[in-house]
Amino acid sequence: MSGKKRLIIILLLLAATLAFVYIAFIGIAFFSAVSFALRQRADLGIGSPNSNLALSLTKKAAQQRSLTDADMVTLSHLSNDEHLTVRVHALNALFYLGGSPQAETAASIARAKLNDPEYLVRAYALSALSRLQAPDTKSVAQKMLNDPSAEVRKIAQTTISQGK
Repeated sequence: MSGKKRLIIILLLLAATLAFVYIAFIGIAFFSAVSFALRQRADLGIGSPNSNLALSLTKKAAQQRSLTDADMVTLSHLSNDEHLTVRVHALNALFYLGGSPQAETAASIARAKLNDPEYLVRAYALSALSRLQAPDTKSVAQKMLNDPSAEVRKIAQTTISQGK
């Protein structure tokens, strides 16, 4: 076999090996990305029984503009769930209870979440107080102007400017 043919075969084998390594690397990267996304989904609580319960209470509150005392106890527990989305869904349910017999209880649940480690929960808690027209909303919003999150500070500024 001539030197040229040998060189061509070596180059083809090298190219095939590199292509195989590249495809294997892409496969591993894709698998890692999918695994990460699934872990994140589980960590957030998306699709968990508590997430579904919080969503059903939000729907009920939106339709009926009130909840039972047992529902309020459940929302209070859900607002302390380990998963971010469950806490957010629980606070979202409070939005619909302004003017209802549960408005003060709803405001208490929201106030308790103003110091949550997740900025999104703090933002929903402040928004819930505003939607509930709690009497202390403006003073709470004033304090939230010092929140580490720009999103929370923006909601606080909007709440103050709207005079709620």
